[in-house]
Amino acid sequence: MERVRTRPGAGLLLGGAGALAVLLAIALGAGALLPGRPVSPPVPAPTATPEPLPPAPDRVGEWVAFVGDAGESGALRVNSFRWTRDGAIPPGRSYLVVDVSLRAAEPWRPGEPAGPPVRYNAFRFVVDDGSATPNTVAFSSDAAPRLTQGTLRAGEQVRGFVDFDLEQQPVVQLWLVTEAWVPIAAVELS
Repeated sequence: MERVRTRPGAGLLLGGAGALAVLLAIALGAGALLPGRPVSPPVPAPTATPEPLPPAPDRVGEWVAFVGDAGESGALRVNSFRWTRDGAIPPGRSYLVVDVSLRAAEPWRPGEPAGPPVRYNAFRFVVDDGSATPNTVAFSSDAAPRLTQGTLRAGEQVRGFVDFDLEQQPVVQLWLVTEAWVPIAAVELS
């Protein structure tokens, strides 16, 4: 690491303006502590906890890498999707049927231990249509085979359908979320 060099003694000597600023700060600080002057208690600055942003959406047919809460890693791919009115649904509604694949990552080098297994189920998929509430899986269409639940070990893969009951939109995003509902992968469906 390179050190920053300064002039010898530069930190010890103050110029005339610097000394005046220090004296002024001391005088003002002492004036605030004089008897009879109200002293306001320090107020902590508000701390904002930023909400995690969903990942930038990828496209249908592309593998999207993800890492979950427990360090499990893998990839999501939307193979295809379609809007349908099959089944008994209210007027103005439709089903978004999405064909997804999930795979668990393999170790980077041969002989390295595999990461934690990837646990999956249909409830880990959410559709964001721009409304305040993301849409959860519906299990209402007749699409088969359904993505159920299971565990993927390194290199294993699963494929199935998940569907959502919502009004048809020109563009929505399918999110894969953690068990704490934090988005870890997103695919734009348009």
